Amino acid sequence: SDPQERKWYDQHREAILRGWSASGGGESQGVSILFDVVPYQYAGCYNGYGNDNGGFFAVYARVFENVRQGEEQGWSSEGNIE
Repeated sequence: SDPQERKWYDQHREAILRGWSASGGGESQGVSILFDVVPYQYAGCYNGYGNDNGGFFAVYARVFENVRQGEEQGWSSEGNIE
């Protein structure tokens, strides 16, 4: 493998493991992650399939709301009209 490419991946290891990609944005010197969805990729993040606190539907309603808010912030910060 290319030593420079390997160095780049080594320097960005943690960000990549959290779901960041070079084409997906981030700041020039650091990575900006608005909401980490990785913990919600596993069944252990909810308890049952109810809508009660900790249930599947309640947990993922919060997840999608956080993602929506992040998208809205990104949209606005890029100078787009709401």
